[in-house]
Amino acid sequence: MRKSYFGVLLVALIGFMFSFGAHAATPATATDSVAGYLSASDHQKLTKYDTEVLWATSDTLTADQSGLHQSIATNDTLVTLPDAATGLHYGWSARGAYAYSVKPASTADTISYAGLSAGDRLTSNSQTADSLKLYSAEAGRWEVEEMSGTFTDGN
Repeated sequence: MRKSYFGVLLVALIGFMFSFGAHAATPATATDSVAGYLSASDHQKLTKYDTEVLWATSDTLTADQSGLHQSIATNDTLVTLPDAATGLHYGWSARGAYAYSVKPASTADTISYAGLSAGDRLTSNSQTADSLKLYSAEAGRWEVEEMSGTFTDGN
């Protein structure tokens, strides 16, 4: 009787291990977890950002750099956006208590936030981890996708 319990237990354990191993061998992909919940463009927004540390006090971005996230490592940094065009998006975060500003390349482009006029820059208030993500849904206009911290009109 003791051998039969041991045999049944051994068979059950082996069966469990094989079924778990088969499941573990087929991991879910990133698209599996968001299927049906996000559009392709929303999924791209979530996955497109590449990060670089910005040590300079100024930088001018290009459309080819769309998706870039800059980690600001110098106080009073000024980042100039390219002309707003549908689909462009960029992000920034402060590595320390660093103020930074983001401005449109064209005085005709507007960052849609708290009454900014065309050509105005958006400026952080020098707090660690201030972060900002902007995207362009149409030519001439930048929209705030995400923001953490306090930002003001830097003119």
